[in-house]
Amino acid sequence: MTSSRWHMILAIALAATGAALRGDGPVKPSGMRIDPARAAAKSSDRMSFARDRSAAGGAATNDVMRQFKDDDVFLNIAGQDVLKWRLIREHLEDAVNNFPARPDMGTEGYNAAKQVVFQTRLKKLLERYLQLAVIAVEARRLGIKVDEKDFEEKREESRRHYAGKGKAGEKMLTFIGAKRESFYEHNLTNALLWRAYAEQVVRPSFTNTAEEIKECIAMQHKANVDAQATNEYKRTFIHEIHRKVKGGFLGFGKMDFGEAAKKWSECPSYDMGGVLTDQDEKPQRITSGDVREEMEAAYKKLKPGEISDVVETPFSWHIIKLLARHPETETESESVEIAHIMLEKSMLFPEMTEEQASRKISDAKVKVEMKNRFIDLFKKTKIDCKVDLVDKRPAGKRKGPRKRMIKVGRDF
Repeated sequence: MTSSRWHMILAIALAATGAALRGDGPVKPSGMRIDPARAAAKSSDRMSFARDRSAAGGAATNDVMRQFKDDDVFLNIAGQDVLKWRLIREHLEDAVNNFPARPDMGTEGYNAAKQVVFQTRLKKLLERYLQLAVIAVEARRLGIKVDEKDFEEKREESRRHYAGKGKAGEKMLTFIGAKRESFYEHNLTNALLWRAYAEQVVRPSFTNTAEEIKECIAMQHKANVDAQATNEYKRTFIHEIHRKVKGGFLGFGKMDFGEAAKKWSECPSYDMGGVLTDQDEKPQRITSGDVREEMEAAYKKLKPGEISDVVETPFSWHIIKLLARHPETETESESVEIAHIMLEKSMLFPEMTEEQASRKISDAKVKVEMKNRFIDLFKKTKIDCKVDLVDKRPAGKRKGPRKRMIKVGRDF
């Protein structure tokens, strides 16, 4: 393995550690984002995406929810993984039924917006499902089976996760506990087969050398040293920002809070001047429990227009400005509107043993190999789907999260 590729694999491993420490998604290929359209274009003779139903005007995309019957086969992967429309519709329809209406929408606009929401979520759902299902089909071909005990343990873990999560949680609990076939059951089965394939087929194909293990431990140590330096810089930097927005001596040199947020905040709200907003980009009403307790304790001391001291949480630093306070009524709890400037802390990782380093290296190698095998299998697998999975929007029109990071040494 070349030195550059080895460094790439280690970088992937270190980036993935944060998610692993938080317990995110242990049974799915976290971070793997494969574009089905790209793979399909390379193997169009083996794929069938029903392109006559494309966004160019097909009836299916104009009203997907009403186009199909519950017993219609919506997705068929090599004849081994078959999803009927009912399973997908039930899984997604709440997102549409609970879509909030705005007064300026009108009935036609509201229905059109619901269709866009449904279609967007449908395509994302199918993309994520395929990442697991294509590997799962290959696992079944090799005779790998799901351990019933593992399935029930994961089901119970999901029950605990969604318990007390409101209406959305209650809906998921009905799928988890359903006696009949459900999308959840298909997806969990595929996730477990994906993991079994990775552990039984892919992982044994790799061995780690003593040199690789030593280098991994050294890289982890260097990452911690760099993270500590970055955090010390940001700790000083956030107090400098605080001094500017508070105005220093008698208000001389004071900087507008919104301009400071746009310039330095690492929260996605930076482009709104730090204002926490709802989906309509209006100031969100924050109630008790909506933000971390350190932030809540800080804004409770403020009057509208006032700015807090620097607030530190385990993951970040904040400067909070109280915009408005809404007293409790018979129908609503007390709430506030706030803006904030946030700098994110770099995560520190525990020092590794040789055994932990070897596992991390293997995890990185397995992740890269699973991605490559998915692409290869995707090209070879016959997949029939009732909607076009190709995203036809121009590249300039696509929106995604924008990540901002304060760099050590960045000038004011």
